Amino acid sequence: MSSRHASPPPPLEELLSKNIDLRLIAIFTEMMRTGSVSETANTLNASQPSVSMSLARLRKYFNDPLFVRTSRGMEPTPLALDLRSPLTRAYQLLASATHSRIAFDPGTSDRLFRIAMINSGYLPVSPQLLELQQRVAPNIRFHFSGITEKTGKLMEAGEIDLAIAFMAQFESPGFYQQLLLEQEFVSVVRHDHPRITEQMSIQDYERELHLAISPAGTGHWVLDGAIERAGIRRKVGWQVESVLGILPIIGISDYIVTIPNGAAQFLKQQGLVRVFPLPFAAPTVVVMQHWHERFHRDTGLQWLRRQLMSLFAEDAGLAA
Repeated sequence: MSSRHASPPPPLEELLSKNIDLRLIAIFTEMMRTGSVSETANTLNASQPSVSMSLARLRKYFNDPLFVRTSRGMEPTPLALDLRSPLTRAYQLLASATHSRIAFDPGTSDRLFRIAMINSGYLPVSPQLLELQQRVAPNIRFHFSGITEKTGKLMEAGEIDLAIAFMAQFESPGFYQQLLLEQEFVSVVRHDHPRITEQMSIQDYERELHLAISPAGTGHWVLDGAIERAGIRRKVGWQVESVLGILPIIGISDYIVTIPNGAAQFLKQQGLVRVFPLPFAAPTVVVMQHWHERFHRDTGLQWLRRQLMSLFAEDAGLAA
């Protein structure tokens, strides 16, 4: 009768539930490969006594000698042979998981990043992100969506990785936030506006019709409060829900549009508008990047957050 162990090898889940750490599995795997305590110690940069102690722990776990000294060296027992496949798989899985935790390579990754962003952020940020993608991360993909009342829950669930939004939008427990920039509101008119050419006065601001952006979800409630405190009666001739809605209108109308400076500078670079300081005092807009604490140590998201910080440092370009 064969003395070979007849029981089937334990399933991978059972092995991992035994609190066998990665080091023990690595030692078992190397012992199967080398049949030598000294070679295993050299390969794993460990001392021979520590390898022997780890083997003793493995023997206790499995109630089996696992490796027996013979004339040909350390030979595996029948149980060790049965354990070889599931423990090797466990080692590969744990090693892969550990590596992915400490290393993220944007040059080879094909990860999809899902970003919720205030609408006017698309104007100054998207071209820079596209350039970054083409230069250092050609296989990385981006999916953008707007900020809604569900964004926080989606971030908590891992369905949105990062939100670029205003300071107060995700202040509940469980969220991290990091300042990207503060910027002022400015007023813009089309580059060949017939009446406003060199500067904009309070009288100009009150006399002309305005293209306004709906306060809901845009940060323009800050502007509306400042206009009210200044005692200005603004006449709105056209209203849209986001800064993107001004693009087809501003170049063919005489409307004044008041927006944060980042979006205004983007429009100016396209030759569409002239930009003027507001003729009254208004608070700055504070823009943050927000993420959930579940993903605080995700190395891919750490890389992305660093890139966004760099983009904002180079160009005070995200508007509200």
